[in-house]
Amino acid sequence: MPGRTWVFDPHSGGNKIPDAVRRETVAWLEKHAAAHYAGLYTRLDIRFRGALCYIDAFTEPEEPSKALLEATGETREQFLERVRTVPLHLCRLRYFAPDRWSLAFYTYSNERYEPCVFRNGTFLGTPEEGFDAGAAAPAAGVALAWRFGLCRVGAGVYDCHWGTDVVRVVAAGELPPAAKGIRPAARVHSQGVP
Repeated sequence: MPGRTWVFDPHSGGNKIPDAVRRETVAWLEKHAAAHYAGLYTRLDIRFRGALCYIDAFTEPEEPSKALLEATGETREQFLERVRTVPLHLCRLRYFAPDRWSLAFYTYSNERYEPCVFRNGTFLGTPEEGFDAGAAAPAAGVALAWRFGLCRVGAGVYDCHWGTDVVRVVAAGELPPAAKGIRPAARVHSQGVP
């Protein structure tokens, strides 16, 4: 009978994150976000639990249209307060060593984190690389806009509507205003196709 073989799984286990590493990680991520993503969020929320680090961003919403307020049944103030307090779940990192973290994206369709690889195709990377992967590249947003149509909901933030699902895209910059398929937030098609 063959013996058991240990296999490394980057999406389970991990090591509890030491307090010093937590402080350094928050400082690195805030510095990195300020240098590369300034203006795309109002604040970051970086939380730790055991071996996990959760990174969320908050954005300032644009003024809602009358049609949107009628659809939600909210006043302008209620709408703005609600949207300001809803985080964008960028990613979850799992700690193995200071420069060895695994990455998972939050899937809004089933409301849980799903394992993924870093942009370079590896399973392990740094917190900054995880943050970069969590913020979609402008080219990816343009590709979504071209195919499905995007509704701009804030600076560098777009919603892609497909049936009853909504995919939130956080771009690493503003998408070109002339990109085919980008609409103001007030125009939402039920099937996401213009």
